[in-house]
Amino acid sequence: MKKLQGNIPQLVAYEQAWLHFINTGEADTEIIRPVIAESWKRCRAQGLNPLTCKTSIILSEEELQKRIKTRQHLVHTAWPFMKVLYDIVKGSGFRVDLIDEEGYILKILGDDEALEICHKTNSIPGAKRSEEIAGTNSMSLCLITKNPIQIVGAEHYFHASQGWTCSAAPIFNDKGTLLGVLNMGGRYELVHKHTLGMVVATAKAIENKMKVQQSTQQLARRNSQLKTTLESISDGLIYIDKNKKITQINVVAEEILNLKSGEIVGKPVDEIFSITPSLNNVLESGQGYLNRELIINTKKKSFHCVVSAKRILRGGNVDGLVVILKRSEEVRKLVHKMVGATARFTFDNIIGKTEKMKKVIELACLAAGTSSRVIIEGASGTGKEMFAQAIHNESLHQNGPFIAVNCGAIPRELIESELFGYEEGTFTGARKGGMPGKFELAEGGTLFLDEIGDMPLEMQVKILRVLQENQVIRIGGRKAISIDVRVIAATNKNLEEEIKEGNFREDLYYRLNVIKLTVPPLRERRNDIPLIAQYILETLSKRIGKEVKGIDAMALEALQQYSWPGNIRQLENIIERAIVVSAGSAITVHDLPESILESRNQRSKDEHKDEYQMQEGEENGLVIEGSLEDIEKQAIINTLHAVDGNISKAAKILKIGRNTFYRKLEKYQCKELLSKEQ
Repeated sequence: MKKLQGNIPQLVAYEQAWLHFINTGEADTEIIRPVIAESWKRCRAQGLNPLTCKTSIILSEEELQKRIKTRQHLVHTAWPFMKVLYDIVKGSGFRVDLIDEEGYILKILGDDEALEICHKTNSIPGAKRSEEIAGTNSMSLCLITKNPIQIVGAEHYFHASQGWTCSAAPIFNDKGTLLGVLNMGGRYELVHKHTLGMVVATAKAIENKMKVQQSTQQLARRNSQLKTTLESISDGLIYIDKNKKITQINVVAEEILNLKSGEIVGKPVDEIFSITPSLNNVLESGQGYLNRELIINTKKKSFHCVVSAKRILRGGNVDGLVVILKRSEEVRKLVHKMVGATARFTFDNIIGKTEKMKKVIELACLAAGTSSRVIIEGASGTGKEMFAQAIHNESLHQNGPFIAVNCGAIPRELIESELFGYEEGTFTGARKGGMPGKFELAEGGTLFLDEIGDMPLEMQVKILRVLQENQVIRIGGRKAISIDVRVIAATNKNLEEEIKEGNFREDLYYRLNVIKLTVPPLRERRNDIPLIAQYILETLSKRIGKEVKGIDAMALEALQQYSWPGNIRQLENIIERAIVVSAGSAITVHDLPESILESRNQRSKDEHKDEYQMQEGEENGLVIEGSLEDIEKQAIINTLHAVDGNISKAAKILKIGRNTFYRKLEKYQCKELLSKEQ
């Protein structure tokens, strides 16, 4: 840089004005600028000695590095610009300083000559150059006024600094907060008005760079937040620009489309997938849609998906399109959960101690551990659906829905659409967007086809095809939809007889009949009745809100003697009625319907017609051996069999105390029926 000779007369005038102020405390404002004069007055008021050579506060190296670290954004941004500025004046005796907002020098660049002088006056990194420490100087005044300033020679308050000319400019952040000062100093004879302009321009360049960096960081932070948001939601998101190219896609959408982002981003949407209505139409017309189940076609597969599409507008102009994809099966799972399409029963809810029931439960447990199809036979009311739900809840499909369909209750003309669904516009009144059938709704779970024996023959053919191919085609549709559904069927008919009569397809029967369970009617497991009745009693008492704790011995015997044509469903009905009409804490024979009592009386009459006899006593006359004792004894025996000899459970079912129960065991000589553990 070319050396510039200062104005000597003006410099001499500055020196004389400074000496006058030091001696009198009066500043000649004809020569000294007001900003300088005010600073001199503050320095004098603080008792600063103008002949001091060194500043008194200098940070240790550790403290300096800590300060630089906390202001690293300013330092890292300013350093390259300081190098550029120094390169302009290099070799001319100038130095370039970076000062923080408290007046500490953070960085210095300069010629050896300039740095040597700085070292002598302790104007080094870590030194504090604020006014109360270093007197009037460009850095301190820039911090105070927050404006660019140039100070020449004797304008400095300290005499040791009067050989310098310094130009300083403030550095602000994007919010207008002062971050520091950029200063350039050299010998006073090199003073030039353009020097301050260079410093100001460099300070502005640093500010602009920091603003750009701040904007970039904010943009990066927002992009990171957006990306995190996109990846954290369970829906697939795809952004398409106004040129119909995919610009962004989250992981869920990649998984739904079975494609990687590298295969998608930057490519026209029509090359990746297509749907109807076309996304191009949405982009052009602005008529988007919300949560419509549509078929998505890719090069790899076709599948149903719940789709939403909406245009993105910026400044009133179309900027692109956002597409939201939801897996149909996930939506259905949520719906099933909300509407209760779940299996409530487990094997713990199936009560049975008889050998027949034990075998059925054991086989059902084995079936639950496989994905094989199951057919359950049994009379109405025996609990076939309970077995189906228990199998589902122990199977690999337990996290999926449990959909039950009564094949005999659906009108013949509706059963196909009910099972397989239909596409939009298939027939008059068809729902917009179409409707999935029960096979699709059961995706990932179990479809329970109850009363399969009532299925029309023409539908049996179509169900057979679904079971063979694990695919369904909606009515009016052309695309096959893959399904993962376990099928459990049930019937109260003898399907082998139905096959002989031509009412049921043999091939469908063998497709369904991998594992067959035959649930025995209640009359064939009378010893289970005490346990079942007590379980039903406890369950219904809570639901009804009436506390009835047990069933007395005579009522229990009456229940065991009844034939139960309606099986467990009928037993539930009778117990509920008895709870409602009961006047005490236990159900008695008086709470049972006449049909139950008539059956008991007839059975007792047929089986024990010789039990009512008059026997002669020796001294006490006639002793009557009535059937009530026999009934009580039989009830005790049956109950003990049902609970495997557990006296506590038996006493609870019969609603009598343990001591009373022991006395009756002695009376009827039944102690051998108790379990050995008691």
